[in-house]
Amino acid sequence: MRLGFSLVSVLFGMWMLWSGAYSWPGTEHFHALILSLGVASCFFVLVLSMRMKIVDIEALPLHISWRLLFYVPWLLKEIFMANINVARLILSPKMPISPNIIKVEALQETELAQMIYANSITLTPGTVSVDLVDGMITVHSITHDATEALIQGDMDLRTALLEGKKDKKGKKGK
Repeated sequence: MRLGFSLVSVLFGMWMLWSGAYSWPGTEHFHALILSLGVASCFFVLVLSMRMKIVDIEALPLHISWRLLFYVPWLLKEIFMANINVARLILSPKMPISPNIIKVEALQETELAQMIYANSITLTPGTVSVDLVDGMITVHSITHDATEALIQGDMDLRTALLEGKKDKKGKKGK
């Protein structure tokens, strides 16, 4: 029930932003017909989702949403640093690349967190997630340093903390 209410709330909020029901101050279009159609469409999506049995904790991951406030800035910093490293590689006359493919085990328990980890790897320049099967991610990396960073597992640990898993020191995720 809580997930259904949360899903309808999020859907209605997105509908309000994208429908033009509220665009600029003074140009509100809060007519009863428009609002009722928005509410009806959100409930229709909820009913369809429940019939398809896709309304679960991973369909609306409220449990990780506030942890993303700590993860996203760290990930943006990593993406920026990886961009600089790839630019150095490209501009280097010798182009010292050592591409390889490795398999990395994901610490995450849920498919959602594993997907976030695999996508974070791909977002970081110099590495691409090729496959994700049963918690094992096949990754192509362009340098030995990028491979070592994945093996050290800092990104894996931070992504595992998103779902509230304890880190190596026994502390639970923020």
